[in-house]
Amino acid sequence: MTRYDRAVNWVKSKGKLHVLDSTAWVIVSLPVTALYETQIAGIPDEISLNARIIGTIDTYVGLGKLIVYGRRKWRKKLNITDETYEGKQLFQDGLYNVALHAAGNPILYYVLGCRDFKEIAVATGCACVLALASGAGSGFTSDNFRDWMGYESSKRVPEFINGQSRRTKKNLVGLVIGTSVAMTAAIYTF
Repeated sequence: MTRYDRAVNWVKSKGKLHVLDSTAWVIVSLPVTALYETQIAGIPDEISLNARIIGTIDTYVGLGKLIVYGRRKWRKKLNITDETYEGKQLFQDGLYNVALHAAGNPILYYVLGCRDFKEIAVATGCACVLALASGAGSGFTSDNFRDWMGYESSKRVPEFINGQSRRTKKNLVGLVIGTSVAMTAAIYTF
């Protein structure tokens, strides 16, 4: 195998992992964010949908890589491993996500045309409250997706899934993604 072939294989492998990690972070927050933006913060559907589209694109273009890198550093600094008590892992992933939303959401809403300070503040406040749960879910989902797709084993995988075939685990990834997209579409439709 030539250097070129090794380089191409490395890029393909890292690219697939980036897409997988980005997907895990997007699918957990997508329906939750759409719901609080439209139903609690009162952000118009069009602005909310545009925020979800831009946020998703940003995640796949490179933000997802930064999120995963930052999470890894956050966990390392706090001495959190796969062996750490699950509740602590969930809580720290949630806090990490709160920090991301507190920093980024006001800018995103403003750029997308939301000029009402109250809407931006309520949406960002809701995002920070809900980010605790969605961050916990995103971190958990990311670790599980990596395991289910065969990239990196995780002790966070529920026992009843751990013994399933690789094909079943890949189908679970598709099911989780499809469920998130369907829930988000339902929120904007109804």
